[in-house]
Amino acid sequence: MQGEKVFSQKKRDERYELKFEDEEIVFNGNDGQSTWVVRQQYEQVPFDSSTFQAKNTWFRNVGFIWLAIGTLQIFAWLPEASLTSFPFLWPALGAGFVTAFYLLQRKYTFFDSDAGRIVVLQDEQHDEIVTEIEQRRNEQILSRYGQVLIDNDPERERSRFKFLLDRGVIDEPRYNEALREIEQADVPDLLEPPDQTPPSGTVH
Repeated sequence: MQGEKVFSQKKRDERYELKFEDEEIVFNGNDGQSTWVVRQQYEQVPFDSSTFQAKNTWFRNVGFIWLAIGTLQIFAWLPEASLTSFPFLWPALGAGFVTAFYLLQRKYTFFDSDAGRIVVLQDEQHDEIVTEIEQRRNEQILSRYGQVLIDNDPERERSRFKFLLDRGVIDEPRYNEALREIEQADVPDLLEPPDQTPPSGTVH
């Protein structure tokens, strides 16, 4: 397993810390309204994530209203067409608020596990953090479940390794190798001598 790593993310009043320990991830979240901690084994971090985009539509709505007011003022100004009386205020305010609406948007990736929600801000660290989560999860799963168990039902073993392949934990060569191991374990040893123990009650 890889060494310990810590990532810190912040956006205005939000603070998130992701600490990657040897066996688990420790997440500390503060969204400006509540705080929470998630401590989770890597193998239990879900494969499926979701994305969310937070928007403050108030800036957009007010900006469009002021732009509309500014447009009407410009039409009223046209007969005069004097630069000294040009209605700068409302169009400028409207454009500023619409710009703020786009600049203040926040995007997240969520991993919703049994222990709680792990949040990753979509900033310059986002891809590195998500890759770290995926790599450590796959390494832990592989170390714990990546060996063929010859005593298990062969069909169950095939399904297990197909799941690992579909989730990207193992590649195609390892999958094929596991199938060969399962097939070999499922073939009885033809050279093994038959049982010579006499039936119970046999008289010699």
